[in-house]
Amino acid sequence: MPVAIFKDPLKLENEFGTIFSDTAESGKPSFRVANLNGAGKIVSGNLEGANVDETKSMTDLMKQQRFYSYNAKSYGMMNNMEDVLLGVIRV
Repeated sequence: MPVAIFKDPLKLENEFGTIFSDTAESGKPSFRVANLNGAGKIVSGNLEGANVDETKSMTDLMKQQRFYSYNAKSYGMMNNMEDVLLGVIRV
């Protein structure tokens, strides 16, 4: 598996999360075979350290579900109020 090597990896442009693109300062990538000539080592069977706070993610999900529920209830109440108002106007 090839590994991309850059003249100055600190000058790569961070596009989104862990996606980077080369710049004039970083230089164009040169591809080398992993584990040879200082190209870095790829270790199979290992997982990347989690960079997600599961507790915060679950809390945020619960908040979003609650907000969705509140919005659905308020929409239902709005429809009921509209029906009552239309009933009063018809009388």
